[in-house]
Amino acid sequence: MANTAITPTRMVLNQLKGRLKTARRGHKLLK
Repeated sequence: MANTAITPTRMVLNQLKGRLKTARRGHKLLK
């Protein structure tokens, strides 16, 4: 149960990290 609960949170964290990276890239391109 604990392992299955940890996997989705990791996926969400990875998605958030990817979004932050893309957002930073876009911000740099805009400047």
